[in-house]
Amino acid sequence: MVNASAPRNDLLGSAKCGGTLVGPSMVLTARHCIDDLDPARLDVVIGAENICRTAEVRGERIRVSAVRTAEPATLDAAVLVLSQPAKTPPLAAPTTPEKETGRYVAVGWGSTGRSPTSCHRQTVELTAGAHDACESGRKAAPRWASTTQFCGVPVTGADRNTCSGDSGGPVFHLDGNALTLFAMVSWGTGCDVSDTGFYTRLHDLQPWLTTTGKLIAAQS
Repeated sequence: MVNASAPRNDLLGSAKCGGTLVGPSMVLTARHCIDDLDPARLDVVIGAENICRTAEVRGERIRVSAVRTAEPATLDAAVLVLSQPAKTPPLAAPTTPEKETGRYVAVGWGSTGRSPTSCHRQTVELTAGAHDACESGRKAAPRWASTTQFCGVPVTGADRNTCSGDSGGPVFHLDGNALTLFAMVSWGTGCDVSDTGFYTRLHDLQPWLTTTGKLIAAQS
């Protein structure tokens, strides 16, 4: 998600958050990413791997025409409605719940310590967090604490964690070499590898996503 006025080959300074194309004209992101933003001044870039002028910035860039937010407000989820359908095939959100076991991969443009976002798309491998750390984190940030979220931490030996700029980006369940869309980055207690992160399960958003998709299709 970038400023609509950003130059085509240099998006680093205007990058906001990540997102997932879940319908031809629907990008799912975190609700807090669009607070106080005018959707008419936003673009999304789909499929990019680099957003800095040091290399070619590829990807499908489309203007945002509207925003739909989930209710209640504690659901940290929003849909960016695109001005035209994307050519890129969307990813299907899970329709059945998955157990919070095994490993996950978060994908995004979060800070690695040198700037608010990264030039290159990053991945972080996660596992479910310890109960005490998760409960402590939820109490520290009650605004977004929700039963629709699971708590995760980087796997042992990881050199990074999800951080600012990763919000709204996808989290995949890792089964062997297979990745299945599972959740969305929401918030965390910090960016160190010892900090806990909270990720909104997409299965819990499925009824709202289905209704939103039907409304967008009816209005197009």
